Amino acid sequence: MSDFISGLVPSRQKLRGTFWPLLIQTHRLFTPRLDLSTLAPILILGNQKTGSTAIAQLLAALGNLHIHPNIHALQAADTHLPNAPEAVASFIQRSRYYFRADVVKENELTPATGALLTVLPNARPVYVVRHPVQNIRSILDRVQLPGDPQRFDALSLPDSGWSPILTSRPLGIEAGDHITALARRWSHMTALYLRHRTQLHLVRYEDFVADKLETIQRLASRLGIETRKDIRPLLDVSFQPSGAHRSTPPEDFFSSEALAIIHRECAEGMAQLDYDPIPADSSS
Repeated sequence: MSDFISGLVPSRQKLRGTFWPLLIQTHRLFTPRLDLSTLAPILILGNQKTGSTAIAQLLAALGNLHIHPNIHALQAADTHLPNAPEAVASFIQRSRYYFRADVVKENELTPATGALLTVLPNARPVYVVRHPVQNIRSILDRVQLPGDPQRFDALSLPDSGWSPILTSRPLGIEAGDHITALARRWSHMTALYLRHRTQLHLVRYEDFVADKLETIQRLASRLGIETRKDIRPLLDVSFQPSGAHRSTPPEDFFSSEALAIIHRECAEGMAQLDYDPIPADSSS
């Protein structure tokens, strides 16, 4: 009987998929268009599983700011925002429910960084980066995939917005296995940061973990955010599910072939960001 009843109750994902588009459409109908030339949101960008959610939430809490931690329309498996000013401007207007917030965190905005900076000249963008070995390990933990390179047709890819992240094909990345795809994705994202580094506020995940309070306070100062709340009780809150292998040494989670792929594909970005080939800290 319980299985029958649970089958009648829509899942949270299905409810969100039905509810949010209606909410966004209704909001758009009854609110004026945004003046993009004066809009100044704090944008939290970066690859998935870099600690961007925790950083965004703590930053918003410190300044008592309104935050939208996800733009649901960009989390569908068939959605990709091109790096083109007209497309980004149109998307922001359609999604102005989210962009009225003080802080907008959405990793899928990152591939359109150049267009975002053009369309929102007064935005305060933050880029969160994490060592590629740990970043990729955390992504694989999230979707329960192995740490040795396998062809996509041999994997059980999730039927969700994670599939285009794992293949990275929307970014124009071609790869024969999931490790190579994710390594090239990290390099692609890092190249975007390096291209626009003078306009982006960089936060290294490793610095955040070493001293969360100091990192958030320093970032807030750079962004012109006034401290309005003591966030020390929130510093150890887990804003995302912790990975099952967060304490596993990289050489135990990844095959030697996988580590070689990551180090080869990410070598240039790692050098630019002062990352050593093997991370010293495995915490997540």
